[in-house]
Amino acid sequence: MTDYQRLYTYLFNQVTDCIELLKQAQIEAEEQYLKMDDSPSPAESPTNDTPPLQRP
Repeated sequence: MTDYQRLYTYLFNQVTDCIELLKQAQIEAEEQYLKMDDSPSPAESPTNDTPPLQRP
């Protein structure tokens, strides 16, 4: 018989680890962004249709 509780626990733990990894990546990306200077990058040129990121 399949041990569904064990499988569910395994899946839950893996998903939780992924969420924590994504949170950490977001924090690190935000920290890098805040350390950048304010000079415009090529991605922020007027020909780009997306607005530049705004600091909070």
